[in-house]
Amino acid sequence: MPRIYARWRVSGGQVERPIGPRWLVRAGDPGAEPNVGDWRDRRGRPDDGFLTVDAARERVPAIMSEWAREKASAARRAARANADGKTVSGVVLLPL
Repeated sequence: MPRIYARWRVSGGQVERPIGPRWLVRAGDPGAEPNVGDWRDRRGRPDDGFLTVDAARERVPAIMSEWAREKASAARRAARANADGKTVSGVVLLPL
């Protein structure tokens, strides 16, 4: 089943995150709306766990916020790992 992805640009690169499964049906199956490709938008209200394009679009800000939190958390972990256990009291100042 095809999934819907959010894609955006950050610092010259692209980020892509899955949003969820799309409410689709194969071309020619009952309940298919006319559109292009092997998959068609399915008529009716989506089952639990499936998304229409509009429902997926509403989730994009939350997906982007979650990604930003993950990046900030990873940066904090990297900074702690690079600190190498040093504290201010453990630093020795040498005269110039």
